[in-house]
Amino acid sequence: MPPIDTLSNHTPIKSAILIAELTALRNEIQYRSIAQHTLLNLTLTGVAAVSAFALNNGRLLFFLLIPPLCFILGTLHLDHARSIERADNYIGGKLRQDACDMVKDSTILNWQQSVCADQRTRIGRLIWSGPFFLLFIGLGCISLFVSCFPAFTYQSASNFVRWWPPVTWTGEVLLMLVLIGLWVKVKRTSASGAPEKVIDIT
Repeated sequence: MPPIDTLSNHTPIKSAILIAELTALRNEIQYRSIAQHTLLNLTLTGVAAVSAFALNNGRLLFFLLIPPLCFILGTLHLDHARSIERADNYIGGKLRQDACDMVKDSTILNWQQSVCADQRTRIGRLIWSGPFFLLFIGLGCISLFVSCFPAFTYQSASNFVRWWPPVTWTGEVLLMLVLIGLWVKVKRTSASGAPEKVIDIT
């Protein structure tokens, strides 16, 4: 496979633009991947801290703090995932096609196209979506299960204070349903993938 630098031998201005675009997209993918790992670490740290405090003090209502945390960080994680997928599809689609047309060689940037194809396989989607489901959705749902009984049996002399736990719990159930809906939508979009483009180098 010829190196990407060989593009400089074919219309220097256009090749420079393609190289700059490829570099920018790969840098963005790297940045967003690091951000995703940071979000995972923040979620694990937050859930561990809240769970330790709630269990050590016998205050299970504090588990109600976990679903909003999972929802906020989970939506940010999904946003990065969609942006990474769009960048992958663009590199493996239009950018690869432009590069192949320029150098009259259909073998360049094949790796990126194989990445896009792998993401549309069942195993690829499972690897991509499994950790998200277990961490953001799974921990959020477990927290709702643990806090359900305390929320609906909470007693207080004030009507307002007495009703806020069950109302909060119900609202957080809706948050988790929204997060599940977003996850399913992104998963289906990833399964469909970008349309394949036929590269004509004749």
